[in-house]
Amino acid sequence: MSFLLLAAPAGACDLATVDALVAAGEVAFVRHEDERLAAAVEAVDRELWCLRTPVPPRWCAKVHYLHGLLSWADGDREGAIGAFRAAQHAEPMFHLPESVVPATHVLWRLWWQAEETPDRWTTSSRFVRIDGLPSAAVPEGQPWISQKSTAKGATKGARWNQGRPNDKGGASGAGR
Repeated sequence: MSFLLLAAPAGACDLATVDALVAAGEVAFVRHEDERLAAAVEAVDRELWCLRTPVPPRWCAKVHYLHGLLSWADGDREGAIGAFRAAQHAEPMFHLPESVVPATHVLWRLWWQAEETPDRWTTSSRFVRIDGLPSAAVPEGQPWISQKSTAKGATKGARWNQGRPNDKGGASGAGR
């Protein structure tokens, strides 16, 4: 399995690397290799930080979904629901891949629960990209990916923010 984590060069800072790391995390989840899943999530978070182009919503959904898998593997049901809600918000057409999460898996119940949870937003003091889209607000009680730009328009690295069910927007720290 370690070859999958090494398939993407460390520090490549591109979306293809994010895809490869998400795929490695999926394999680790299917094989119940929680340490490798955690390593894939950490590598994805590092990769996001060094990106200097806007992260599209589809990739934000993939990152949230991967965090949801790790939350569930860690026994954090609320964290998984929040991450899945964030994935659904980032890309409404994104769904759990049945090749990773079979239709009879308990995670589908959490996915559906996330669909039924209403979104709440808090106004942000800055205009940033949230889950790949321009926004002046951040979600409450769920994770989000933020990305800022410089005054000259250069894009800064993205950051996965771990929103928790009782958080009020921007007070959350970075993910694992």
